[in-house]
Amino acid sequence: MFLLYSFVLVIYNWLITVASLLGHNKAKKWVKGRKEQAGKLDNIPRWDNYRKIWIHAASYGEYEMAKPIISVLLTNPRNRLYVSFFSPSGYENIRFEDERIFKLYLPLDLQKNQRELVSLLKPDKVVFIKYEFWFNLLVVLNQAHIPYFFTSIHLNQDHYLWRWGLSPFRDTLRKAARLYCHNPGSMSILKKQGFTNLRLFGDTRINKALENKAEPSIDLQWTESKPTIIYGSIIPEEYQLIDQCIKGFSDCNHILAPHDVAPQDLQKLNEVLSVPISHYNSYKQTGNDIPSTHCLVINTLGDLKYLYRNATVAYIGAGFEKGPHNVIEPMIYGVPTITGPNIEKFPMAGYLKNKELLEVISSFTELKSTLRRCLEDRSNRSARIVSELEQLKVDLSQLIQELEE
Repeated sequence: MFLLYSFVLVIYNWLITVASLLGHNKAKKWVKGRKEQAGKLDNIPRWDNYRKIWIHAASYGEYEMAKPIISVLLTNPRNRLYVSFFSPSGYENIRFEDERIFKLYLPLDLQKNQRELVSLLKPDKVVFIKYEFWFNLLVVLNQAHIPYFFTSIHLNQDHYLWRWGLSPFRDTLRKAARLYCHNPGSMSILKKQGFTNLRLFGDTRINKALENKAEPSIDLQWTESKPTIIYGSIIPEEYQLIDQCIKGFSDCNHILAPHDVAPQDLQKLNEVLSVPISHYNSYKQTGNDIPSTHCLVINTLGDLKYLYRNATVAYIGAGFEKGPHNVIEPMIYGVPTITGPNIEKFPMAGYLKNKELLEVISSFTELKSTLRRCLEDRSNRSARIVSELEQLKVDLSQLIQELEE
């Protein structure tokens, strides 16, 4: 099974390489970043007299979940951290000025690659955020007797790991020092599959959102003060619908934040929009009032989570595709939030929907009416949203204790 898994990864690597040669932007970054890393690893800090903890995040979103853990670990002067990424969206957009952290790409998950990396890093403990399952790496860590942990893990009943013939992969998870579960449902599913190394944890994105909320605000100054709709982490399939909403809600200011902010992705948005727009980086640099276009496009990464405090209502993108991006970021400010129906693999969104705090629409045609209803809502729902999320803050003490033992 591991041979087949490795063979599939080799084919995947070949396809990525071909895509990069054909000009695919993300593939080019993926290939280039790993090539450039080969030389940098010679200068990797050894930190022999410190406790070395390796944290792996797939991309920018998973890194946001890791940040509260990193913050607590750095309060201990004995700790040094390696932080690895799989996707360029994390590696290229995260900058560490703290010399106690070293950033790297995770190589292709072949045992030879991982054995070389583990022998270089020599970590004392390894933490995987969510479900970053790199099975050859787990095998290597087991062979080296290095404990590894998973945080906020969530596996549905129909997850591929429960399929026949995949018991060797399940066994690598059973050998984890601990699986910190996202919620009781996740924990119950894992128990039914025979896992015992479990502990209830939660979603550290709530911790990070609370930290963001406590930081200095980014208060937008519009030429005209109106209710503001933010369309966060939107994808190209939604651009046409959002253009219609902007024209239909001329009595509102609008903020659009594409999930990808590379120049070619922003160009796609510009080609669809039929209304005048301003760009956030220009406003950010000058500090002038936003021109009377009433439509601001966020073309920076990392600012949206602070800008949500300006929203009257928010729509979170991709809910009609793979599933919504972070619904917690606007809701931590008490902002009524709307997303699409594909939330089965997003337990926090499901939880908030069941609490009647998150609006989940089943079709694009519902968006305008739901936006209007949220804009007119004068109930105390905002306070209830904030109160509920504050109660769900994750206690990190058990994880930190296990990592520092």
